[in-house]
Amino acid sequence: MGTNCCAGTADGLFMAKITSPEKNETTKNIGTQLILNCSVVSGGSLKFFFLWKKDGKVIKRSNHGDEQLWSVYSKSNLNWNDAGVYECLAGNRIENKSDTLTIQVNRK
Repeated sequence: MGTNCCAGTADGLFMAKITSPEKNETTKNIGTQLILNCSVVSGGSLKFFFLWKKDGKVIKRSNHGDEQLWSVYSKSNLNWNDAGVYECLAGNRIENKSDTLTIQVNRK
């Protein structure tokens, strides 16, 4: 699992963290589903945006308001090409924070 990223801002402290509902499994089988959650813990009131990347390429963008401090990335029917480094970038108008998680895909 990646490292939590934290920073103090004029609008409070926030961090981004990726978790997996499957007990943080980082190895998946071909044909299964991948679900990753990215949550933000914030002491401020700014709105956050979320950007998901795989191996440095953007795979999903989302915008949430103050009350939704999370984003979910899911992919069904995994194949070999879905293995890689997944990154969630959470940001506001002051700064960005990210967390990464490496996923391996194996045969069943």
